[in-house]
Amino acid sequence: MATYLVTIYLSFLVFLAIVFVLVTVFMPTIPAPAALGDSGFAGGSVGLSAARKNAYIQLLFHAAAIQGVASGLVTSQMAKGTLADGATHAAIMLVLAYGGFFLFA
Repeated sequence: MATYLVTIYLSFLVFLAIVFVLVTVFMPTIPAPAALGDSGFAGGSVGLSAARKNAYIQLLFHAAAIQGVASGLVTSQMAKGTLADGATHAAIMLVLAYGGFFLFA
């Protein structure tokens, strides 16, 4: 049953790693609409404003928090057969998500 536990924790950490790359590498390179001028897609400007970038970061944080809680509950259900033990795993994954976003976002 420890195999389920390791698999779910690893998949959650991979999700956090992908979000980390999106937030730290991909999003900062997207220019703001004002920086593009009139050369945007179909005559309009394509880009992300600072407010829009922050909204996407907040969305990714909420996705990580929801996945952490749900994965924690599923982990306990698969490993031990009860949802009551899932609070511990859910709390650990929630702390990992919050800590990760606190450090890099």
